[in-house]
Amino acid sequence: MKNVIYEKLFILVYFVLLSGCSIPAYKPNPGTPIATLELMSGSRSVGVYAFSNTDCDKLDRGSLLANISARPFTSPDIEKVKIEAGKEFVFSFSELLDHGISVTRCTVTVQFSPLEGERYHAAFAGWPVEPCVVEMYTVHVDDDGSDYYEVMNDFTIRDKSCPAPLPW
Repeated sequence: MKNVIYEKLFILVYFVLLSGCSIPAYKPNPGTPIATLELMSGSRSVGVYAFSNTDCDKLDRGSLLANISARPFTSPDIEKVKIEAGKEFVFSFSELLDHGISVTRCTVTVQFSPLEGERYHAAFAGWPVEPCVVEMYTVHVDDDGSDYYEVMNDFTIRDKSCPAPLPW
C-alpha cells in the first residue's frame, strides 16, 4: 500500500513540475539535412523525446518531439516532425498511466540513421500491450500518389530506455 501512495505522489509531483516547467520542443540544427518522422500511438497519452546519443544525454536545443493522445473510437493521432538526417537519431516513446491502484510505466528507445528527404513512421503500442513495442516503417509514395509503408529492419530498440527528460 505504501508503494502505491509513493507512486501516486511521484505522478502528482511529476505532472506539477511539467505543467510549470515545460520541456522545450525539438528543433533540428539549421542548415542540416532533414528527414520527416511520423509518430503514432494508440495509447491514451504518450510523450516522445529526442536525445543526443544512446547514453540518454539531453539535447541543448530541445527534446520534445510530440505529446500524443489517442481518443476512444477515433483513428490515432499522427504527429509529423522534421528531424536531422545523415546521422544517428535516438528517441523514446514514454507512457505513464495511473490505473487507480497501480501505475504503469513503459518507455521504448529507438535508434536509427535517417536519410535526407526520406519519410519514416514510428508506431507505439503501450498498455495493455506487454511489453510495449515500437514498429518502424519507411514511407514511400506510389505512382498514384498514395502512401505505402515498408517495414524497416535497420533500426535498434535499445536495451536501456531513455526516460523522459526533466525540464531543467
